[in-house]
Amino acid sequence: MTEILVIDDSPEDREMLCDLLKQAKPDVRITACEGGRDGLPQAERQAFDVVLLDLRLDGEDGLDVLARLREMRPNLPIVLLTGHDSEQAAAESFVAGAAYYLPKDDLSVETLWTAVAAW
Repeated sequence: MTEILVIDDSPEDREMLCDLLKQAKPDVRITACEGGRDGLPQAERQAFDVVLLDLRLDGEDGLDVLARLREMRPNLPIVLLTGHDSEQAAAESFVAGAAYYLPKDDLSVETLWTAVAAW
């Protein structure tokens, strides 16, 4: 079973991501958190196959959360998601260690699952 950690401050986006993942693979196990304050302790306690992380979290920087996840679990694939796509953000996410960078506005079941299943 695929274990996925979703870290996103938007309840609507968390629900959308969970729905897309369930459409792709109904038996996927998802832990959804509002931000790094919730997600980092989850990642420390539990082994996940992949993390879906929002770039802009309320009161937190997604790149900072990504760096802390990298320190904690160096081999954990992290898919960085954003509602504000830019070339600079994409470049910064890859430099910081993201495995994938996906704009939320173009997400489909296939696109999201391709990023998740690659690892």
